[in-house]
Formats: sequence, C-alpha cells, structure tokens
Amino acid sequence: MKIYMGVTPDKYELPLFVADSLKELAEMSGYDYDSIRHRISKGSSGRNHGIKFIKVLIDEEEE
Repeated sequence: MKIYMGVTPDKYELPLFVADSLKELAEMSGYDYDSIRHRISKGSSGRNHGIKFIKVLIDEEEE
C-alpha cells in the first residue's frame, strides 16, 4: 500500500497533508499533480517551497 504526504521541510517532517493518491494530494495541497510527481521522483527537499512531498510504502501483514 502507498500513501502520499506533504510534510514540513525540516528534520521532523511533520505531516501537512495525507492522501491515498497523487491526484487527491494535489487537490488537498493546491499544487499541480505533475509538479508533485516530479518533486517526489527527484527527492526535492522542499526548502524553497515550504513543503516536501513524499511517498510512503506501508507493508500490510496478513493475519
């Protein structure tokens, strides 16, 4: 499972936006879909924009 997050661009990376898809994250944050996708793929620090975008992979364990 993947989730996409907009976080603060500091060492704490506190969540600002959490979404299940890039499209949903774009709507929540007001940033362009392609811009978010590009910044995630390049590992942008977000320092100049005030927000860092990341993708988080979550392992789902079966019981």
